[in-house]
Amino acid sequence: ECELYALLDLALTSTSSGEPEQAATLHGAVDARLEELGEQLEVLEARLREQDHARLSELLGEAGFSAAHRAGRSRPIGEAIERVLGSSEQHASAEAS
Repeated sequence: ECELYALLDLALTSTSSGEPEQAATLHGAVDARLEELGEQLEVLEARLREQDHARLSELLGEAGFSAAHRAGRSRPIGEAIERVLGSSEQHASAEAS
């Protein structure tokens, strides 16, 4: 369950960092895993998630958000994490150049 909160934090951070597609994909991975486990987020985290979903829908459009969210739901959670880490490394490398 801790991994889900960490992944949710990554999704929220991705939105704040200007990576809305990555954020929506991460939200999809979180949502799929929550359903798989039959778990629910705590009240605060659930509210943050809902607010972020709404913000991402505005940024990406409903179709864009839905497509990225579906992509996240279809991937194993480990792959979602690897994608974020790989993206962060590429971003840091580009900034260093």
